[in-house]
Amino acid sequence: MASLVSVVICTRNRGDNVVPTVNAILKNDYPNFELFVVDQSTDELTAKALKPLCAQDSRVRYMKSPPVGKSAALNHGARVARGEIVAITDDDCEPDAGWLTALVAGFQLDPKIGCIFGDVAPGPHDPTKGYIPAVRTFEPRFVHHLRDYIRIPDRIHTGMGANMAVRAEALAKVQGFDPCLCPGGRFNNGDDSDLAARILLARYVIYFSPEAKVTHFGFREM
Repeated sequence: MASLVSVVICTRNRGDNVVPTVNAILKNDYPNFELFVVDQSTDELTAKALKPLCAQDSRVRYMKSPPVGKSAALNHGARVARGEIVAITDDDCEPDAGWLTALVAGFQLDPKIGCIFGDVAPGPHDPTKGYIPAVRTFEPRFVHHLRDYIRIPDRIHTGMGANMAVRAEALAKVQGFDPCLCPGGRFNNGDDSDLAARILLARYVIYFSPEAKVTHFGFREM
């Protein structure tokens, strides 16, 4: 039987914005996964939007998480996750149908791989009015040492939390995401890069997979 993968998405005050993300994940061709939506909203709009999906598909689970911050939400989801792999995307993204299959195949390349970053492509938008954050990955590569990670100024070894996966044992070993480093935390970002750095320090390997594809629709005005 295929290994269980736990997908965790966090959301806050975005109403039904996460519904296309959930629908895209449910179309994945991987046969064995569970999906947790961790909601930190101050209203019930997201809960109402997801209620039909939770009723229709037992793989979808909705959870409230009182602490504010993406890292707190991800850690909350990871604590109840049962999978050997924890896959993460954002509530304004849509993974391809082969996303989970590609992530699992990546971890099977080497038991020392602790974290995988995939390809994040921007969705359609008008570049004269703004941009969509994206980090493209066009070829497979490994990072074995911290000194090789996020090489400035090229930034050739970096990824996004919008498309990443972590081996559950590695996530537990580094004690999860830092709640200070994330949207909603004391510092507004850095949760993904910090986790990857600590995974490297724990003697795991990072792999960049061009086959694990996600489209990001989070438009930002200039």
